[in-house]
Amino acid sequence: WLGSVAVVNKAGGSGALAHDYILRRPGDAHCIAAARMALLTNRILGRSSIHYTDMTPLALMSSLPAVLAVRADSPFSSHRGSMRTATWIPLLPEVFGQPV
Repeated sequence: WLGSVAVVNKAGGSGALAHDYILRRPGDAHCIAAARMALLTNRILGRSSIHYTDMTPLALMSSLPAVLAVRADSPFSSHRGSMRTATWIPLLPEVFGQPV
């Protein structure tokens, strides 16, 4: 491949603008996007109508583990105790680094 590549940063909406840009160009193999966790969380939180099945994954670029963490002085010492009381815990300020 000897062609040039133009990179266009479609910043905003936790990736929603980039995903919308891609979805408006069906069949255009020249447009790709980097999808982050926000591709899942934006729909869950009602911030986007884009579903992860609207896109076709090409490659897994990294794997970020999900960790449930608490302060060292928390009354919880395992996931079992924290999950039993999860019904009264308010929404977390972040989900995988994405603001809620």
